[in-house]
Order: sequence, then structure tokens, then C-alpha cells
Amino acid sequence: MSFSAKALSVWSIVFILLGSGVLVLYFFGNSVAVKKTSFYTAIALFFLGIVAIFMTNRQLSYFDDHKQGIVFSNSVNVKSGPFDKTATLFVLHEGTKVNIIDENNGWMKVTLANGSEGWIKADNIKAI
Repeated sequence: MSFSAKALSVWSIVFILLGSGVLVLYFFGNSVAVKKTSFYTAIALFFLGIVAIFMTNRQLSYFDDHKQGIVFSNSVNVKSGPFDKTATLFVLHEGTKVNIIDENNGWMKVTLANGSEGWIKADNIKAI
């Protein structure tokens, strides 16, 4: 099962708030059974909240590091640098999926599945 980062962040807040509420029950509980149950429940809820925060962080980090795009021009010359005057390394055609590594002044550094990399103009590609 997978959750979005927004859902995970909401769950982390819910778990932390529930843990805090159960901890209040621990402080004001009269019997030993209520105190024991509320203490361990609060610990479990805090743990679940921390796990949800960690999962949200990992998911956002993954999506920040793995940007992809598709070439929307008929053919695009891939350059060795982010300038028109640099050497053409190879040509990409419409529909090619690329990994976006960097952006610089209207140019995007991309890599292909086979490891080839170079720069193309940003208006030739759309991020997905």
C-alpha cells in the first residue's frame, strides 16, 4: 500500500496528537491499568508518528532527486554544454523519456537509460 506525501504528513500529525491525548490520560488516570495502557499506547502512537514523518521525508527526497521528462520536439540536438555553440553529442526524437539532472538558463542536463548525457533546450522537453 502506498500513500502520498500529503496523506503521510496528515497521518503523522494525527498520530502525534493522539499520542499526546493518550499521554494526558496517563497523567490524569486513577488506576494502574489505565496508566499502563495509556502509557504504552502513547509510546506506540508517537512511534507511528515518527515513522510517518520519516516516510514522508524519504518520499519527498526521492521525488526531488528523480525528475523525468519527455521530448516533445520532432528531433533535438543534445549538446555537450548549456550553450548553442557547444558540440552536438547525439540526437533525441519525440517521445524519448529522459532523466532531468540539472537546469541552467533555459537548458536542461539530461541522461538516458543507457547512461548517455547532455544538454537540451528546456522548451523541447516537458517534465513529468
